[in-house]
Amino acid sequence: MKLPIIYLLVVAVLAACNKNYLDKNPLSTIPSGSFWKTQSQADLALAGIYNFLVIGNNATSVSNAGAGWGGGYMFWEAISDNAYTQSSGGSFGNISTGVIEATTGGMQSQAYTVSYQAIAACNRLLANIGTVPIDSVTMNRYRGEAKFFRAYYYFLLEQLYGDCVLTTQPLTNDNASASLPRTAKAVVVDTILSDLAFAAAHLPNTSYNGHVVRGTALGYMAKVQLAIGAWQQAAATAQTIVGEHRFGLYAGGYRNLFFKAGQNGNPEIMFSANYLPPNLYSPSDWLYSYVNSIQVLQPLVNDYECTDGLPIGSSPLYYAAKPYANRDPRLAATILVPGVLRGVTANTSFNPATSSPPVPSGFLPKKGWTRPDSQRRTPRRATRTGFFYGMRRCC
Repeated sequence: MKLPIIYLLVVAVLAACNKNYLDKNPLSTIPSGSFWKTQSQADLALAGIYNFLVIGNNATSVSNAGAGWGGGYMFWEAISDNAYTQSSGGSFGNISTGVIEATTGGMQSQAYTVSYQAIAACNRLLANIGTVPIDSVTMNRYRGEAKFFRAYYYFLLEQLYGDCVLTTQPLTNDNASASLPRTAKAVVVDTILSDLAFAAAHLPNTSYNGHVVRGTALGYMAKVQLAIGAWQQAAATAQTIVGEHRFGLYAGGYRNLFFKAGQNGNPEIMFSANYLPPNLYSPSDWLYSYVNSIQVLQPLVNDYECTDGLPIGSSPLYYAAKPYANRDPRLAATILVPGVLRGVTANTSFNPATSSPPVPSGFLPKKGWTRPDSQRRTPRRATRTGFFYGMRRCC
């Protein structure tokens, strides 16, 4: 009697099964077939795009500091005539001396791959957001944010390569997608400006709140226009921002502009990545104040005028014996010069020759340090990374 019962149970179990019984959705990812159904899923996709701004920013070592992104953005200065780096982070040292090979890696490959990964995420959102049940105004806001970021990364690619592969649709794993030709720089720039114009027309016209807004798109449009020499258009775009009164100059002092206390509710910040320690913190203090990763070069120091607005070569206020006196106050706020107190006692004033590691260039950046007057031994929780500022801010 036992055998027939067992047989019947087996038959019953098998009958309850169907051919899809073993077809399970992955536990670590959301399957594409069930995505793009709700606004919450659209928010997840948009958050994934924003995440590209802070890739690799937990500073546990030079190789993990995300050189070139987020808090390591100043590394880009090391491949210009503004700064120099002895660090191996991001291969900027090799790139700055022209040692660029197929295996160089670092930012040579990251600038390309990360940009196109972000662009792919933007294209996926733009191609699928129409299936999400939301009103047209909200839908265009999502599209505006995605188009801003697509323009942001294409501008980086265009600045690095000139002509580059241009795609505004999701790609597939086929030969056609893998063999797209480069597109002329002028066409890429037109696409960038078109995306920014769409973003400016459909994003909220408010102050910056963590999501890109109309003023963010207009600010970046002005930056692109300046880069291509479209001076009148850039002036008109900037004037639009001024006239709409959503942003303004920070009144708390130039130095405080780069401290956390001066960034909360700051009317001057148009776009930034906000760090959320302890899971995500900026490596700026550790990179710039402890390991001396970026060293400022003399020509940039010389570019700071005297307090009368004249260059050091023609101003009567300049004294070679005291070269940092009577200078534009932004010099002291941006660059650490010899003799400035770096610790808590007189013998901790900055000396490039005895600094550890040494500073052969003679100067270090201050901008980006949470407390530039002290020698750090551990990374602090610096707050944000801005993308509209270089080593200097002109106004």
